Amino acid sequence: MPCSRRAMFAFVGGAPLVSRPLLRLVYRRIGGRIRSRLSSPADAARHLFAGPARGAQLAAVERYAATSDEAGLAQEICDYVAALDAVDAIVDDVTAYRRPWPFRMADLAVPLVLWHGSADPAAPAAVAAALAEQSAVASVRIFDGEGHFVFHTHGDAVVASIAAAQTPSRGVA
Repeated sequence: MPCSRRAMFAFVGGAPLVSRPLLRLVYRRIGGRIRSRLSSPADAARHLFAGPARGAQLAAVERYAATSDEAGLAQEICDYVAALDAVDAIVDDVTAYRRPWPFRMADLAVPLVLWHGSADPAAPAAVAAALAEQSAVASVRIFDGEGHFVFHTHGDAVVASIAAAQTPSRGVA
């Protein structure tokens, strides 16, 4: 994980009461920059996803923005920006990330597939790979050169894998 992200996790997780007002200021500024682009929802989408998206995802965001209903895309961007206003939830999440999980990966009985971009600046692919190694029922799909939003480029495959996992296997009669 990049040093800046580790520092943010340490600060927010270690001093949640102090970090809340600072995060509100930072996220209000980021949200304002995105909101200021909403006259062109496609431009707002590009601005929102440009940081954590990588590689093929940038073209996928372009296609998504170009083919989406403008009002629907604007609402989606507004929803993302609204999440930035939920500073208490963000701080709670970061604090929870720092705590041990209430279960062990080795105890999982349900298959788990982690989909991850190798160039994800928000969550390192090495963490996903290390998690998958801890469980006999977990696997990881890492997409070379992609970032945080692999759903934009591989959403159909993700949904198909979930659907396939939900379909009961049929024995040969």
